[in-house]
Amino acid sequence: MTVVNPKSISGINSITTGSGSDDILTIHTNNGTERLRVDSTGTTKIVTGIVTTLTATSSAKVGSGVTLSSDGDIFATGVTTATTFSGSGASLTNLPSAQLTGALPALDGSNLTGLSGVSVASQADNRLITCTGTSDALTGESNLSFTSNTLTVHEASLKGNQLLFGASGTAYIDHSTTGQDIQFRTSVSSSQDTTGPTIKSTGNIAFASGKGIDFSATSDGSSGSYFNELLDDYEEGVFTPTWNAGGGVTFSYSQQHGWYTKIGDTVTFHIYLQGYASTITGGNSGNQAKVTGLPFSCRDVNRYYPPVTIGRTYKMEILADKRVYAYQSQGSTDIYIIQEQNDHTGTNLTAGQLDANTTEILLMGVYKV
Repeated sequence: MTVVNPKSISGINSITTGSGSDDILTIHTNNGTERLRVDSTGTTKIVTGIVTTLTATSSAKVGSGVTLSSDGDIFATGVTTATTFSGSGASLTNLPSAQLTGALPALDGSNLTGLSGVSVASQADNRLITCTGTSDALTGESNLSFTSNTLTVHEASLKGNQLLFGASGTAYIDHSTTGQDIQFRTSVSSSQDTTGPTIKSTGNIAFASGKGIDFSATSDGSSGSYFNELLDDYEEGVFTPTWNAGGGVTFSYSQQHGWYTKIGDTVTFHIYLQGYASTITGGNSGNQAKVTGLPFSCRDVNRYYPPVTIGRTYKMEILADKRVYAYQSQGSTDIYIIQEQNDHTGTNLTAGQLDANTTEILLMGVYKV
């Protein structure tokens, strides 16, 4: 090994080390302490002392884990530990498989300053974390968890297209598989049910057959086989009323109109009928004539004959001293028209009394189905 004192020489442009074990360059202080070493591979080692500036033309590498690039970036393959993160516009990006262990410094403002530890209280598997809003503390919520695509809130949970209620999932809200309809149901099964109400994508609420709005919480006025507090139907529409006088009688019509509204088990209807017995064969002029074609059959129960109001008759051959009234027949869609005089038994309207062209009748009624 050759020792050179820089103070005693000048004009040196290069230094070539020896071969073998002497293929190394070291710099020592006057007391013999080694301060800098360059080995045969070009690796430079600062043994001790204070270095205020270290400049690399491309990049400088510390061991196998940290690289300092010439443009100011730092690349680390190991764990980075710091008590302060500072720098305007700093961001944490591209962290594959990153693990944050221990106390995590807070990221405060654009310079990431004022960092402090964050603690998580009530830790447990699958709990979602909420913040207190007043400190650097976080809380794992015991009633808010997420696992296996299921979000659980208290005793309600969201699983797929179902919202489950109850600790054992005894009640469900399902999203229909048809369109954007949302169906509500109560069941212990996770399969699609058809008994609950459905909020339609049109904005309407639909009920399954036999289902509706239950008013059983209200006080009851009666009971029995027809007692009911479920509003399970609403319907409105039109129908075509006709005359019927049996065989041998044919009717011709110029107007046939029927309107109805059904609420629950109650039907309200209006009829405007203009038609006459245009053909009567043989001795069929005395056949009983009735109006038929109501949209629903009348309730079939003993002594139930809903009255029908006659608004007008026109060109019917009814004697001036007789009263005319109408009622519905049990278990049918028929309306009977009766003529009555004083204390006499009433008689049915006949086909022969309807043989004038443009015969007309107006009817209105309410009945139970």
